[in-house]
Amino acid sequence: MPGGSGPEQLRRLTHGELTDVLQSHRRFVLRKTGGRRALLSFHDLSDFDLSNANLVEAEFTGARLQRSILTSAHLMRATLFAADLRMANLDYADLTAADLRGACFRAASLNGTILARTDLREATLARHDRQQSTAVEFATSAADFTLTKAREADLSKIKAPGAMMLHADFTDARLREADLHGADMRNSDFTGAILEDANLQHARLAGANLQGAVLTGAKLSGADLRGTDLTGAILDDWQRKLTEVREAQLGLQAVPTASELAEIQRRHQQWLASNGQAGQRAVFTGLNLSGFSLTDSDFTMAVFDRGNLESVDLSDALLARSEMIAVDLRSAKLMRADLRGATLWRAHLGGADLSGANLSALTNVGAQKITVATNLERARLAAAKLDGASLRGARLVGADLRGASLIGCDLRDADLRAAELKGADLKLANLEGADRSSP
Repeated sequence: MPGGSGPEQLRRLTHGELTDVLQSHRRFVLRKTGGRRALLSFHDLSDFDLSNANLVEAEFTGARLQRSILTSAHLMRATLFAADLRMANLDYADLTAADLRGACFRAASLNGTILARTDLREATLARHDRQQSTAVEFATSAADFTLTKAREADLSKIKAPGAMMLHADFTDARLREADLHGADMRNSDFTGAILEDANLQHARLAGANLQGAVLTGAKLSGADLRGTDLTGAILDDWQRKLTEVREAQLGLQAVPTASELAEIQRRHQQWLASNGQAGQRAVFTGLNLSGFSLTDSDFTMAVFDRGNLESVDLSDALLARSEMIAVDLRSAKLMRADLRGATLWRAHLGGADLSGANLSALTNVGAQKITVATNLERARLAAAKLDGASLRGARLVGADLRGASLIGCDLRDADLRAAELKGADLKLANLEGADRSSP
């Protein structure tokens, strides 16, 4: 067990000694004279406040850091082999490419933490008695994330086969290309998580929540998905045919007939014209509208949550204040559509065409004349086309805009905190007043 009761006694530093180590290590990182790498293997650093500390490439093999505060700490390429980080707070810390083999994060807080490319494979640690020169105990352990809170964490390309991740919270976490082969993730929450191209073969996911998660390209053969909630999850067609996926709760989407759709539209128009006194609001939750042509339709304030609208044609449609939470709009046509004030939280718009669409804030709403911003928080817009679109005042916190075309796009006053913009074409885009800071 990491930090367990082996024969070796862990050394406890005083606050003054730790301060000296940190100052010396900082000089080492900056390559200044007198610098020395922090060698803290088999030290007891429990309950210390190391927030914002520069610990790049520091050595913590077998160290105990229970309940330590490491918020926003810099731990890139650090060695935390078999370290005990139970109940530690590592919110927004950067552990890129760190060696975390066999580390224990049980009940730790990792919200917003960067763990990209970390090594979390099983570890065997040899412990020594200070009075002897030979190893007297070998302890083997898998990385442990049980009960961990890792909301919005970046775990892209981690190596964590066989890891323990029970009852953990990975809401909106990024796990692209993560190796989770054989990992135990039962009853964990992956709502909105991005698991594109992840290796989930033989993983145990029974009882897990994967609502709205992105699983395109993920390897699922042999995975235990019994009782897993995949409502609104983004899956490839070939994945839906797998026996493993059919054992999950897919929330299968019914396809409305032409007459049923026409009736929904007719009653919705009555509802709009009467201010809700007659007719019925259009609710497409759980329905499959993929491939439908709905150009020029008026779906103002309609509900599409978790629906399948892949490749739908909504060109010139009125969708102001519509609800589209975790909706699948991949490759959809939304040219010139009116989406002012719409809720597109976690919507998947990969490859969609929103050229000339209006996604700006809706003003003068209701008796109070309030402004309703279009909500694209955590929306997936990779490779989407937004040329000439208006996103003025839109909320795009954590949105994925990698490779998107934003030529001539109006992004004035948009909230782009933590948005992914790698490869995005921002030629002639107006970013005046846009917030691109870290959250």
